[in-house]
Formats: sequence, structure tokens, C-alpha cells
Amino acid sequence: MPRKRVRQDKESIVDLFGDVVQDRDSYLYSIAEDEDALRLAREPAPKPAPANANDPETAPEPPAAPAPRPISPLGRRGRPRPAPTPAPAADGEAYVARAPGAAPQSARHVERMHRARLARARSERTPDALARDAWPELQDDRGLWSAVTIVHGALSVLSLGLYRPWMKTEARRVLWSHVEADGERLEYLGTGAQLFRGLMLALILLGGVIAAAWMAAAALGLMSVELVSGALERSQLDLDHPAAAALPLLTAMAAPAGLALLLLAPLAPLAAFRARRYRLSRTRWRGVRFGMDGSGWAVTGLGLLWTPLVIASAGLLWPVWRWLREARMTRAMRWGSEPFRFEGGPLPLLLHWLPAWGFFAGLVALVAVPGARAAVGLGDLPATVARLGPLALIAIALLLIMTASMLLANYRAAEVRLTTAARRLGGARAECRFSVWHLVDSYMAVSRKNLWPGILVWILIAAVAAIPMIGAVGAELENPDAGGIVEGLSDQLSERLFGGFHSWRAQGLVLMAIVIDYFLSAVFALWLWTYVYQRRRTEHLLASITLRDVHTLDAVRGRARGRGIEAEGMEDALDLFGF
Repeated sequence: MPRKRVRQDKESIVDLFGDVVQDRDSYLYSIAEDEDALRLAREPAPKPAPANANDPETAPEPPAAPAPRPISPLGRRGRPRPAPTPAPAADGEAYVARAPGAAPQSARHVERMHRARLARARSERTPDALARDAWPELQDDRGLWSAVTIVHGALSVLSLGLYRPWMKTEARRVLWSHVEADGERLEYLGTGAQLFRGLMLALILLGGVIAAAWMAAAALGLMSVELVSGALERSQLDLDHPAAAALPLLTAMAAPAGLALLLLAPLAPLAAFRARRYRLSRTRWRGVRFGMDGSGWAVTGLGLLWTPLVIASAGLLWPVWRWLREARMTRAMRWGSEPFRFEGGPLPLLLHWLPAWGFFAGLVALVAVPGARAAVGLGDLPATVARLGPLALIAIALLLIMTASMLLANYRAAEVRLTTAARRLGGARAECRFSVWHLVDSYMAVSRKNLWPGILVWILIAAVAAIPMIGAVGAELENPDAGGIVEGLSDQLSERLFGGFHSWRAQGLVLMAIVIDYFLSAVFALWLWTYVYQRRRTEHLLASITLRDVHTLDAVRGRARGRGIEAEGMEDALDLFGF
């Protein structure tokens, strides 16, 4: 009977407690008993004495010619095969190479000891250490983020958005793990179940707010059942003019919708605060977690104070409110035991907002104020529009849209640049060179991906969706007098939905074609937005940031993780396209 192998080495405190010690002050242990063995295992073998070329006995042998690398079936030089790994031990652990006579150690044990020594070395550095800077960068993920976006995006589309929390979690885990700063990568520790629970709770809350708004509108006499039923009777089903058909119903529902908007507006700053707090509490760098203190109600109160001022100034004070909100949220942030600071004032951001505000204010004045039109020589606006013609109107509309987009992108880039540079963490600071051209290039990346490859993808989607349409034509020709899927459906709606197909088999195949086209188009659009645009923008943002004096953060230690931090479901419920 073979004897069972017994390990002679003792487990260290790092191996006993695992990753728990990475977030506590107690992980700084000295493991002197294994340091000599590790040093001997990592040191190279001693070099032999130099040979004498004149002595035939000690003369060096000529080096052997390297063996040619094999050629793969695709015509490329194949990579040499790695050496076979040693078989695992009896207890299931893989052992690393050790010095002769040293006790075997598992690879996980050695990795934990190495992490503990690095953490101890960072904590023991003095403020007089050599100053160093860091440049964050996004490492190559070798298509992993693209694959995650396609697979999880398809599941999210199939589940009508219910799988979206898990999709966001996987996308963040891939993105975080490929962002590197000062030689260390970020870690994302959130789960999809946490986001799903937060989303469900937020939807229940929003449903209660909307119900309260409808009850308040009914109590104030702004809405009644008779008003809605009368609007439905006046709204005739006209698919050629859907806006005109829905206008009476929208007018009847305007009062409760406005009250719901007023009740939901104060929740937007609270949702942004809790979303950032959740993401930070699930993010770790150098083994130390980020976090936020407070509950977010202070930001909500700040929004209630500044919203009337922003409305009274016709949007001129919008950047001031944004700056003050970011300052309040940044001062609540921390990394381990070190809190963040926020320095500076909103005046530079306000100067970047003035061109965009002036452009929109001028457009509103030209449309609403006759005196402004007379001052620029437009006079009667409808007559001027009629004289221009369709091509001129399209050109003017495109010019206005491009100008507004560039002005808003310039303000957004300035907001990112200034708020990033205003943050401080201990003695470290950030310099940011993010500009409007980085955002333009991110959008252009979507256009480049969606030009020729995108056209080919849309053609393939149309070809796949055309297969059931061909079957629908055959089914309609085979039995044109069969009943439809839904009896009693109006002829006009049936013609619009099914395009003249009357049999239930033909209509079913038409619905299948619509579902296939929607599914493939939604997945492709989600891939373009989530992977192409987000990845390009993240690359530009990280490349534009320089972290100064990061050596001052070496002594920062972690602290206990906060409990009971809810997920960001409210932000997802208010912003369905937020990432």
C-alpha cells in the first residue's frame, strides 16, 4: 500500500488568512523563515570559470545551430511548445521549482508571500522616498471585452433588459482588470445579483412616485378618467400621422407626467451619488479599496437649492451647479484611509459653457422673439423657410446640429479635464489633457466601424431576416384565405404590421423576421456603443492623465469595508442607457 505524502512545511499566516489580510492593517508580517529558500530558488546558477581557448582540454565547444522552428499549416512559423509542467502532488496543489533541500511550496502560497512583502515595503517607505509619477493606460484585452459585449449583450436583448445588470458587471470586470496605473491593475468586486436587487428596488420606488403623481393630479382636478377616455375617443388610429393621433392623449396626461418629473428630479443627484459609491466600494487598487462616506442626501439638498437658480438664469448657472455637486461628491470619496480633496472654483468651467449657452440662447431668441428676427433681417420666419427650399433647410439643419454637438462636446471635455485636475489624494494630484478632439475621435471610431464593416453587417442582418419573409410569401400563396393570428384586428393595422399577409402561418413568419431583425440590430448597436465608443473614449481619457507624486500614496493602508451599501439600481432606472 503506497504511503501518503505528508507536507513538512508549515502554513504561514498569509496562507491561513488569504485575501482578508489585503484589506487590513495586520497583513504586514515578516516571513523570514522562507526568505532564504525563496532567494535560493530565484537566484540563477553560478557561472562556470571562463575556458582557455589555447588549452585543448578546456577549450569551449562551438555553439550548436538553433533548431528551425516548425512551420504551421497556415504558412507561419509556429511557436515552440512549452516544456511540460510537472504533475501535481497528491494533495492536488501544484508546486513551484525549489532549491535543493528546500521544502516544497504551492504557487498560491508563494504568490501571497510576495504580495505581503510588496505591501510591507510600500507601507515602510518614508515621505522622503524618490518622487515618481504614473501614467495610467488601458492594456490590450485581446478581444475579451468585445466577446463579453456580444455574448452578454445578446442575453440582455433576449431577456428584454433583465440580464443587463450581469452584462454591466462582466463588462466592468474586464475593463477594470485591464486598467493599469503605477504597475498595479484595478479590480472590480461587484456582482450582477447586487445590481439586479438594486434595480428592482429602484423600479418599485419609481412606480410609487409615479402613482403618487397620478393621485395628486386627480386630487387637484388636473386629470380624470373622463378626460382620458375622451382623449382616447378623439384619438383615431391613424398610422400615417401617429403624432397627431396621440396628441389629445398626451395633452390629457401632461399634468401627471409633469408632477412625476418634479418628484423624480431631486432623486437624480441621489442616484448619481449612490451609483458612484457602489462602484468605488467594489473597486480595489494595490489591494486597497475605494469608498465614499455619507448617504447622498446632502447632494440632494444642494440640488433642491440650485435647481430654481439654474431655471431662473435660463441655464447659465448650470456649470456652477455641476461643479459644486462634483466637489461635494469628491470630498466624500476616499481610498483606504486617505480622503480625497477638491480644489478650485467653477469660473473656468463657466467660461467654457458660455459659447454653448450663447448659441442655444440665440436660437431660442430667433424662434420666439420677433424683434430678434427683425434685427438679423429674417422677418417672417415661415415665409423665409418656405423660400429656402428643402435642400437648403437640410443643409442648415445639419450645420446647426454639428455646431451644437461641437460646442457641447467642448464643454464636456472641459468639465472632465477641470474636475479631474481639481481632485487631490494625499500628496498626489492628476494632470489631464482631455480635449474635444478625443471625443470627436471616439465618435469617429464608431463611424469607421459602422461604415464598410457596418454596411456589410446590416446587409447580413437583412439577409437573415429575409429567410422567414420568403417562407411567409410561400405560406401566403399556399393558403391565402386562412385566418390571421389575432381575430378582430383592424384591417388597417393588419396591413401595416404584416404587409398584406393574411394567413396565420405567413403572419407568424413575418413576426419572426421582425424579431430576428430587432435582435441582431440591437446586439450590433450595443456592441458599437459599449465596446467601440466606450473603449476608444477610455483609451483617450487614460492616455491624457498623468498622476504626479504617487510615491506619497505608498503609506496608505486599507480599512474595513463598509456594510450594507446598496447597488446603483436607481441610476439604472432613471438612465436606461447609463454605463
